[in-house]
Amino acid sequence: MSKLLQTPKDPNLIFDVGLHRGQDTSFYLKKGYRVVAFEAAPENAAFCRERFAEEIADGRLTIVEGAITEDPAAGEPDGKVRFYRNEDHSLWGSTSDDWAVRNKVMGTTNEIIGVTAVDFGKCIEKYGVPYFLKADIVGSECICLRAMLKFENQPDYISIRSEKVIFERLGEEFDLLEQLGYDKFKAVKQDFDGITPEVPSDGERQFHVFEEGASGPFAEESRGDWKDRSGAIKDYRSVFVKYWLFGDYSYLIQTEKGRRFITFLERIVRRSLPGWYDTHARHKSVTPEPKAAPVPTESLRQQSAWLLAAKVIGFALSFMLPLLIVRSLTQEAVGHYREAFQVIMNAATILPLGVSMSAYYYLARETPERRGTAVFNILVFNFVMGGLACLTLNLFPQLIGDVFRSDELTRLAPKIGIVIWIWMFSTFLETIAIANQEARVATFFIVGAQLSKTLLMGGAVLMFGTVEAFIYAAMIQGVIQTFILLGYIRSRFPGYWRGFQARFFREQLVYALPFGLAAILWIAQNDIHNYFVGYKFTSAEFAIYAYGCFEIPLMTMLAESVTSVLIPRMNALQQAGDRNEMIRLTARAMQKLAFFYFPIYVFLMITANTFIITLFTKEYQASASVFIINLTLLPFSILITDPIVRSFKELGRLFLLVRVVVLTLMIGVLYYGLGYFGLTGMIAVAVGAILLERAITETMVVRKLGVGLQHLPLLKNVAKTAAVSLLAGAVTYVVYSNVKVYLLGVGEHFAEEAFSTHSLGALNFVGGSLVLLSRRAFLSRSI
Repeated sequence: MSKLLQTPKDPNLIFDVGLHRGQDTSFYLKKGYRVVAFEAAPENAAFCRERFAEEIADGRLTIVEGAITEDPAAGEPDGKVRFYRNEDHSLWGSTSDDWAVRNKVMGTTNEIIGVTAVDFGKCIEKYGVPYFLKADIVGSECICLRAMLKFENQPDYISIRSEKVIFERLGEEFDLLEQLGYDKFKAVKQDFDGITPEVPSDGERQFHVFEEGASGPFAEESRGDWKDRSGAIKDYRSVFVKYWLFGDYSYLIQTEKGRRFITFLERIVRRSLPGWYDTHARHKSVTPEPKAAPVPTESLRQQSAWLLAAKVIGFALSFMLPLLIVRSLTQEAVGHYREAFQVIMNAATILPLGVSMSAYYYLARETPERRGTAVFNILVFNFVMGGLACLTLNLFPQLIGDVFRSDELTRLAPKIGIVIWIWMFSTFLETIAIANQEARVATFFIVGAQLSKTLLMGGAVLMFGTVEAFIYAAMIQGVIQTFILLGYIRSRFPGYWRGFQARFFREQLVYALPFGLAAILWIAQNDIHNYFVGYKFTSAEFAIYAYGCFEIPLMTMLAESVTSVLIPRMNALQQAGDRNEMIRLTARAMQKLAFFYFPIYVFLMITANTFIITLFTKEYQASASVFIINLTLLPFSILITDPIVRSFKELGRLFLLVRVVVLTLMIGVLYYGLGYFGLTGMIAVAVGAILLERAITETMVVRKLGVGLQHLPLLKNVAKTAAVSLLAGAVTYVVYSNVKVYLLGVGEHFAEEAFSTHSLGALNFVGGSLVLLSRRAFLSRSI
């Protein structure tokens, strides 16, 4: 056998055939491989020589400029071969006549240039057989495969751009791959949004963000399951249907209107049609170690939409609960209910000390084994902390009663402790699903949790009408959710309880506790005023104040849905050092939030009194003045800070200091003003403290990301939304002032006739709903 056929294989070498602008080579270099890259377009080769000058100098990268051809000796007399350089899409450059025709059909222009002919077989002989070969040279990939038939050794893994027009040609590609000894295959779509594989680093852990046009992960890290030829061909049958409908030679693509229609459909389905596919192949000589493939994630918009939909449905399921409570209990009993669940919700959120939220960090970065261990650490920590809280309230029940100066709360304290323990553990269910990037599963969990809470707690108020019944219902709901949580974790992280390591547990605590402390301070800043109010005022007055602080659930859900998805995305971008994309992503999120927040803010400011009476009856009319002040926070909620602060450790420490200072200032003002402030004074202090912190934090973020005047155009849509909302609000106010009394009377009369009721609460609800719906519809049309 000749020396050429015996060319050795280099396990540290990758061939990047189709270098383009270095999208894949940058990833291969970060992974620690030596790369030989092939590029026909002179301008791309020159760009990459400059981009990778250091790697070329170190001998880690070799660029072979020229076009790989079937027979290099059959080129032009000057040794050049014809290359069709695409003037509109540089990725579409090719030596293939078929691709030149295809590019014209797509409405682009080709320029014919002469480039150096490259003999791929001689390059293998010179540089060695690579561990992995990526071939993406637009219609000429099979030239590489045929050249490799002369060699005994073959790459362990191959990736080629697949045939996308003629099914028989796809079969020829698989024939060649099987002749070369490849027996396992995947059809992988080039869509890697959200996949950020880890790359070696001497310092902090680093993650790679794929550039547009990249071929993505390779070898065992590529997406999907390995299949035999028949399985892969079966996958391609559905792909070819998409190509036939929307692909390069489809009826639609050949006309301008057709292309616009395809673009329209892509906006609807939020993905490219039909998309680009690569065939990945594994050689029969390879016996890979089991590795977890990267988990494909949906885009920011898709994930946020799933989570928002879940919370909207959950809101719809639970919205009737406060309406039932205020109409079924005395105002004093409502106050006791609000006080009890104020303690439960604060404790269930504070006591995890941010450890639960560390799932967002560790599940995105760790190996499968360490992911399970991270989850187990969280469960253990939450169980212990919840147990301590329960024990404390059983031993010292007067702790709650003294704060609210209520004997009823003292009596209920031991049962409140049990609810805190169960809820601390069970509410991790939503967090773990989102952190595991399963937005659809999280949707199911959120909806299920809200449904069970509504049924159990709604049944409690109708059947028993006591605060104690609410607490027992909360216990039952928490137990049900706990069983679901344990089942989910067991299915996703098998054997998670076996890998406990004290050192890793300490590492996780060190990461989480600063954020946990910041969260404690945030909750204290948002809720400490409730405890001052509970101490100074009666339980009935606390109920007035609590419903004045009523947050619009849909608005809160929207912000939470966007933020929870941004946290891992910002983390990845920060690791990649892409601050410009962080700024752009933040601006896009602000635009989405402003589109909803600004009109809602204007609408509620105009109709606050009607809104409160409609939901909570005239007994709570005094809540409207508190509600108006609290609404001031809504337009400022478009500011995105938390995901960015979580991405920079130094910002986290500074943010913590700011929060301590602002909280201390607020507590001082509330303490010394306790004898002077009414309900509106208390809420004004709380809102002022939150706005002060947001102003300082936003300044920190702006300076850290390097935001300047050049980025202002990114917010032009936010400014437009604000201006239009104010203008529409002015018109709405004039109309509302003139027709409010009339519409309220119509609604009340309708309720009396349709439902044969004279209940003041029912009349208020129907009449107020008619006013609100008509004004909301008018404002929407105005905008």
